[in-house]
Amino acid sequence: MAASRWDQIVKSHLDGPVDAHFGERAVITPMTRSPNGRSSVDPDREVIQVAAIFTRRPHRPGIEHGNRSIGGRGGNQMRSLVEGDMPKLSVPDSAFAPGTRPRQGDLVEIRDERFEVVSAKHDGTSRYRLDLIAIGAST
Repeated sequence: MAASRWDQIVKSHLDGPVDAHFGERAVITPMTRSPNGRSSVDPDREVIQVAAIFTRRPHRPGIEHGNRSIGGRGGNQMRSLVEGDMPKLSVPDSAFAPGTRPRQGDLVEIRDERFEVVSAKHDGTSRYRLDLIAIGAST
């Protein structure tokens, strides 16, 4: 499907300035998994250094309903049992060589932190949204 006029405008006029202003340096290392589940660097795809938009929002899953004991008194304090964050990286699709794209399992280094790609989805215009999970600090 051919890109619409709007898609062309976004790609040619907005992506560059947005990445220049809000982008942070990120390194995306393509990974591949063997049949036993071990990962290694994918020799068919190149390591990418790119300016990308990194966001990290707090995530609080839904409240568990029911009786949870609070200090032995019973009741429900109506707070989530788990709290965390949902890191995401928005990467321009022009950062990837033709015919390649980010994949689940790829590694991302940004802000001296390491993440693994959980999900990689194209936004339909000009960027990939990578959902990440923290795996530890880089060395």
